Amino acid sequence: MKKFILPFFLGVVVTSGVAFKAVTDIKRNSAEVYESAKFKNLCVFTDSKPLMQYDTIGKVHINPYTRLYYSEIRDRLLEKCNENYPKADGFILSRGKDGNGYDGHVIQFKK
Repeated sequence: MKKFILPFFLGVVVTSGVAFKAVTDIKRNSAEVYESAKFKNLCVFTDSKPLMQYDTIGKVHINPYTRLYYSEIRDRLLEKCNENYPKADGFILSRGKDGNGYDGHVIQFKK
């Protein structure tokens, strides 16, 4: 019986470590789910925040004079983001302060 206790606990510790690593990898990779050529390889987060740690490196803003669809707002913010912040990894799209316009908080993921 005593012969099996140490290997059992070692097995539990190793399995727990592998499971923790797998969960961490899933969290890091889940931010890249929406990355595509259509978005010019930027991750777009709408009223949400990525699971990965990130730094905010800037902000882009549009204040449309007419009503726009979500895709038009997103595309305009993407263009501004690519022009002003070529090293960005993505942006968080949200409504501007006081409901005026739309903001894109430009982010870069921590490596």
